[in-house]
Amino acid sequence: ACVTDTSSVYFVDLEATDPAQARIPCRSAFHDDSHHLSKTRPMVAVGPARGIVLAEGHKYAAVLTSRLKDTKGNAVGASADFAKIDEGKGEGAIAGIYAAALTKVKAALGTALAADGAKVVAIAPYTTSNMTKEIFKLRDTLDDAPAPTLSWDPAVVAPMGAVKFAKKVG
Repeated sequence: ACVTDTSSVYFVDLEATDPAQARIPCRSAFHDDSHHLSKTRPMVAVGPARGIVLAEGHKYAAVLTSRLKDTKGNAVGASADFAKIDEGKGEGAIAGIYAAALTKVKAALGTALAADGAKVVAIAPYTTSNMTKEIFKLRDTLDDAPAPTLSWDPAVVAPMGAVKFAKKVG
């Protein structure tokens, strides 16, 4: 899913060396609580498909296109701020991040979007964390450390105090 030329949402590898390989299988979900009188907006979530492991310290973007429709069948549109970025008129560091990601997304999806004139209406660029080495080092440190001695001495467990447990029921 999310890799065909007619998809409404995509998940894109922003560091792919070949734009033709930038589309990553993904899954998406829609959630709307407004029928429960919620004041929250409906939302769409896009992420990698089940079983897809993303590279550490790597740039990706979730992408929504104008092919995405609301519950009334209307195409979802870009926000005013995103439209400015798309037009090259965005200002500031954040706009620069989005503009760079949008350029790469358009390169990866250009032919797919051109087929029916679809447009990118939103992106969520991000970089995955790079913590695996640190986590393994921490685990090794804990494995090498001596096991702590369990003590109920009030001076050792301070600031905790005496604990009262409820009576056993039944």
